[in-house]
Amino acid sequence: MTYEGSYRVIEGTVIVYAAEDIRCAQYGMDRPDTVARWVLLDMCRKAEAKKNKSARASGEIRPV
Repeated sequence: MTYEGSYRVIEGTVIVYAAEDIRCAQYGMDRPDTVARWVLLDMCRKAEAKKNKSARASGEIRPV
C-alpha cells in the first residue's frame, strides 16, 4: 500500500502533511525522513481504521 504526504524539518522537529491532517514530531537521534515515514504511516492507518469503523457502524459490507 502506498501513502502520500510531505514533510518539513525545522529545528529538530519534523512536520508531516497528509490529506487534511498535519502532525509534528521531534526526531532526536533518528533521521528526520525515518520519523516522517513513521508519522505518515500512523496518520494513514488511523484514517483507514476510522473509515472502516464508520463503514461497520453504518452496516456496509466490506470485502475481505
